[in-house]
Amino acid sequence: MRKILLSIFLVLSAILLINIIPQKNAYAGVFEEDQYCDNDAIQNVDGYWKILSHTSLSQTFTPTKNHLTKVQLAIAGGADINAPIKMDIYMVGGGLVASKTETTQFAQVSWLEFLLEPVSIDTTKQYKITITTTSNTAYWVVSPVPCYAGGTAIIDTSPAEDQDFGFVTLGGNYEDEDVEPDPGSDIPAPTPSTIAKPTNVEAEFISPFDGVKVTWTASTTADITGYHIYRSESATTGYTKIGSVGKTVTEYLEQAEFEEETTYYYQVKAYKGDVLSAVSNTASVEIPVFEEETGEEEETVDMVDDLNTESTTKKWLNNIINYIIGGGIILTAIVVLVIILIIKKKKSKDTKSVKPEIKKEEIKTETTPIEPKVEETTEVTEEKKEE
Repeated sequence: MRKILLSIFLVLSAILLINIIPQKNAYAGVFEEDQYCDNDAIQNVDGYWKILSHTSLSQTFTPTKNHLTKVQLAIAGGADINAPIKMDIYMVGGGLVASKTETTQFAQVSWLEFLLEPVSIDTTKQYKITITTTSNTAYWVVSPVPCYAGGTAIIDTSPAEDQDFGFVTLGGNYEDEDVEPDPGSDIPAPTPSTIAKPTNVEAEFISPFDGVKVTWTASTTADITGYHIYRSESATTGYTKIGSVGKTVTEYLEQAEFEEETTYYYQVKAYKGDVLSAVSNTASVEIPVFEEETGEEEETVDMVDDLNTESTTKKWLNNIINYIIGGGIILTAIVVLVIILIIKKKKSKDTKSVKPEIKKEEIKTETTPIEPKVEETTEVTEEKKEE
């Protein structure tokens, strides 16, 4: 029995180690380590940050490979095993370059793996990994010591210079044409005329923090790979690709440093491999002067709320004062009435107890002189008899 239990323990330990230790160089030239903390963040946990409790938890880094193929995050699932963890990678000061959602596999700390189609990145730029979740028990693990020279942790919107989140990036240095095609991709690529373009593209400025949301109606071509999103400050020229999404996604959120009072234009194309559809319609959005206007509106709302609060408070205070005064008068009247009744009752009792004592004294003074006279008469009579 002991040997069986030992065998089970060893098997489970091996499975756990496979999931905990980052997989290095799974495919030479494709999964080479880029950013990696030598002290192994999840085996020397320094702390946790609950993902759902913050506007965003991010980690910046400067890549050394020109293609990104995999990201591993040190995540504690807590009670919500199989909770969705969404990872977005942005170029700092630019747009979204990759996005993927995976589910937690363990309640304890483990490496959650995000496998990506090779994403072309610039080794001279800085990038940011941001994660979100709907789970109330999922945490991102903090490394014991800062160990990424090219970046730092960001809690909400503030850099934490003395912290780094546990993460690993993997990729390789190669040209796009050197990437091997996916197995089963020998299906002939459709020509541009066979890929239906996306339609009904719209752009909406949400807020300075949330950025611009671009939405569209999906292409009617079923076997596309996904969509490329483009942006320009001119309606007709100068479009650059700011991100890509999968074929099931029909929206894109660009979080960038937008210029106030500037109009931005967006277009979307469907793609299959290297083949693109025709361009969609053009959507535009004007960035407002959000700081001053928002401040004035908030100040006005705050003033109105303060006035309403002050008016309501005064009414309550007046009502309370009236209740206290009225109650005080009634209570005073009751106390006075009780005192009067007690005084009257006491006087009546004292009067009744004095009268009987006076009568007893009068009776004693009347009868006392009679008794000696009788005795003297008796004594005189007896003396006469003796004589």
